Amino acid sequence: MSHLSRYSFLPMPHPDDLSLYRVPLWIDQEGYMIAVGENEYRNYTDETLPDVVKAKLSMIRAFPKFELPYYEINFGTPYINKHDTRLDNIGWQVTSDMYMLVMHTTQLNDMRFSHDTRTQG
Repeated sequence: MSHLSRYSFLPMPHPDDLSLYRVPLWIDQEGYMIAVGENEYRNYTDETLPDVVKAKLSMIRAFPKFELPYYEINFGTPYINKHDTRLDNIGWQVTSDMYMLVMHTTQLNDMRFSHDTRTQG
């Protein structure tokens, strides 16, 4: 994301269900980085990534590939599903390296309060 930092994004409540959050996730050569709160991130590898995240990524990737051009990304666009409406309560791909996951509050809190690979932004 050339003009916006990963640290600009945080979990946001889902507009249709307040028990759900839209949670930013990035993938790079080193693994996965998930925003779990304001200035709170968790880093995972393929081996440590929670099963619920693996399942959501598998479902998203079952749909045709979709990526917004980087010039269309601003602070709000990743939180809007432009991929496929059937993914509204699962998550969607935003760019080649960014996904938005839809997670229940308890799932998000499980990751937030785990002590695995905590990083501060």
